[in-house]
Amino acid sequence: MERVRRALMSCKPPFSPTNSAIDAGTRLQFVADRSVYAAQTAQIAAFERHVTGLWGVFIVSVLSVVFLAGFAFLPSRY
Repeated sequence: MERVRRALMSCKPPFSPTNSAIDAGTRLQFVADRSVYAAQTAQIAAFERHVTGLWGVFIVSVLSVVFLAGFAFLPSRY
């Protein structure tokens, strides 16, 4: 019982400051220049657009493969 209590007491909460990305050396920097923020949000939007486009290409490709495989097994008319 004592061992369990010690184990529970030594656990860190999942969102404590000592258990976050701050330990990895990342920093939050405030910038007065809003153009930097606008450029970064534009890059993020472009990345999300590209990822969405890739998902579209993937879905169309999978549907094409399914249709081609289905058409391959259709009986011949002649």
